[in-house]
Amino acid sequence: MTAGKRAPCGFIRSGMVPKCLALVFLSLALFIPWGNEARAQVDITEKIRRSTPLPQTIRDFCATYCQGNKREGHLRSVTVRPIGNGRYRGAMTADLRNWQEMDEPFNVTVFDWTVRVRTEALLDAATCTAVIESVAVDNDPSGLLSGILGDPKGRKVQVSNCKGFLP
Repeated sequence: MTAGKRAPCGFIRSGMVPKCLALVFLSLALFIPWGNEARAQVDITEKIRRSTPLPQTIRDFCATYCQGNKREGHLRSVTVRPIGNGRYRGAMTADLRNWQEMDEPFNVTVFDWTVRVRTEALLDAATCTAVIESVAVDNDPSGLLSGILGDPKGRKVQVSNCKGFLP
């Protein structure tokens, strides 16, 4: 190789590591989980259903604010991901079904749509305090449920016995 010319893949001189190989190692290092900082997300939905009042709270909310004679509220999923130092990033999804059936004179579905609410929060396991980071509401054509929920970003919520369902 002549001075000043580079061979393919970034060889500068023989005996040096090619730049492309160094980039591959750097890229892989960014995707390898190190310690507790980058653990996988864990689904804790069933633990939450069995040990907290959250599913009933969702049903009660829908009984009050959803529309129709067959309205239903359901806890869809709860996931957490450890992010280190006893903190977890959590996400909860609830389905709020607005459903009206009419039996007389014919069996007719008047309306049937489901509003999906997804809340993301940061949970401190030492204090069992969650801080809401975002709330997304999908398929709320009238905007009624979005208006009731408002913007709770930054609100602190005490989570009873959080250590009992954390991974």
